[in-house]
Amino acid sequence: MNGDPCVAQTSGETGLRLLDIAVCFFGFGFCVVAYYPGLLSPDSISMQSEARDLSFTDWHSTMMPLLWAALYRLFPGPQGMLALLLAFYWGAVFLLAGAAAQIERRLASAMLITGFMPFTINFAGTLWSDVLTATSWLICVALIFSAEIRGQPLSIIRKVATWALFLIGGLARPNALFAAVPLGLYLWQSQRPPRSAKGALIALLLLAGLWLGSWTISYPVLNAKKSYPIHSIVMFDLAGISHFSGRNYLPLRWSAEETAKIVSSCYTPQWWNEYAWGKCSFVWQRLRDEGLWGSADLWRAWFDAVKAQPLGYLRHRSAHFWYFITTAQDVFHEGDSATEVRRREEDNFGFKLLRDYVLGMSRLIVFRPIFWLALACGCLIAARSCAPASRRFVTAVSLSSLVYLVTYFFVGVASDFRYAYWAVLGTSACTVVLACEMAAVLTRPRRRLVHPSPQSSS
Repeated sequence: MNGDPCVAQTSGETGLRLLDIAVCFFGFGFCVVAYYPGLLSPDSISMQSEARDLSFTDWHSTMMPLLWAALYRLFPGPQGMLALLLAFYWGAVFLLAGAAAQIERRLASAMLITGFMPFTINFAGTLWSDVLTATSWLICVALIFSAEIRGQPLSIIRKVATWALFLIGGLARPNALFAAVPLGLYLWQSQRPPRSAKGALIALLLLAGLWLGSWTISYPVLNAKKSYPIHSIVMFDLAGISHFSGRNYLPLRWSAEETAKIVSSCYTPQWWNEYAWGKCSFVWQRLRDEGLWGSADLWRAWFDAVKAQPLGYLRHRSAHFWYFITTAQDVFHEGDSATEVRRREEDNFGFKLLRDYVLGMSRLIVFRPIFWLALACGCLIAARSCAPASRRFVTAVSLSSLVYLVTYFFVGVASDFRYAYWAVLGTSACTVVLACEMAAVLTRPRRRLVHPSPQSSS
């Protein structure tokens, strides 16, 4: 007597979901051990201090310190933020694996494997706003896609959760503003994409809403101290234009020695750090001492320089962007000091295992943002041939990843690999979904031959 195939299929799916749960719990537990109590950098330490003291600045987006402040009341220290980031990360992997199984069961495990890849797990427990943006957005789109691929309407709870996660990610990084638009449109009407005119209006409303929300949270609500972080971009641009044009466009009077340094030896396309903390830190110091930092005069100098030397500006921005996308820089954060690194090596086998795993693979091209830029373009093109649910998911996520990376052409001031983290996670998920769609198309004729339809057998 043959068993009911529907019962067998349901039992098989239940078994796969239990396996997914076990794998994700293992991944979560391993990351807790390896990263505990959470990897901190000077940026992270600053945000943790703001969360502890409830005294905020705008040098970083205030979303992460605000969220951390709520967690700090329950779990003093970095542990609460570590648990939240890892819950977002592995929760998204679990949901996406289940969604991929709806397309092609035999390839769904690739989504679980992706969660353990050195280019995805390398920052999962590092307490940065980049990681908060990437993981919150990943679980946000996973919640939508996992429902849509099953043809299920979004419940009220899921809608609230997805919008909350979308806002957390969109407000955690200043450059996430434009990359949030494709995701916002995906959330707005996941079942029925808006027409072009309505979509453009929604996009403008999303941009305005995110900017206004960030400003409102930072100043009227939290009374964040102004530190004018945008002027790091302005100063870097002025220094770059000065280097490529051979003329000093930084305002103020500089000595002949200082001018020679600004025009020739100070500049590197890698980052702005040379002007802030490096051999040419006198530049930032003078701008602050003379009251130009945070003033409209610095903006006027920037506009005048770009107007006078548009080619110099483009050469500087191109040089920096090319360095960023072609260099594997800081692919794993080992700690805030050599002492901390030694302590972690001695006390935490998981940390040493993870670090050696990531750094051992660091020469691969996947640790260069240009790979993810090209892959996001490929995913965006390939999405057109997918089924509707997958097409909407891949289009939104790959476009968001692409915009996220391209914004660094205009606002980048450093070249760390973490700045590409959302593009890495999002494009990785898109790649697996596309692979499942392709496999489903290839195996569909074979399945029809093995299991003929009722119409053909009658």
